[in-house]
Amino acid sequence: MYESPAQAAIRELREELNIQISDLQFVHQFETAQITMTVYACNSWSGELQLLDDEHSEMRWFDPVQAMTLPDLALPEYRTTFEHLSCLI
Repeated sequence: MYESPAQAAIRELREELNIQISDLQFVHQFETAQITMTVYACNSWSGELQLLDDEHSEMRWFDPVQAMTLPDLALPEYRTTFEHLSCLI
């Protein structure tokens, strides 16, 4: 069965962070040699936010401008994504 990027985002957030999402807004998409990343924004969710598996070691909140200054981003393309997100606020 085909899963759209939006459906995958909703499922991943439920599986990894225990939250239910209903209102996704497309923000940005980029490609690397290994992946195509589709980024969405969400203004609200239900459920208690918690790490449910070992894919993540910690969770912290940053606004997009703060996130752009983080030194150890996994992909440099994330900075462009944070710029797109900062336009939504």
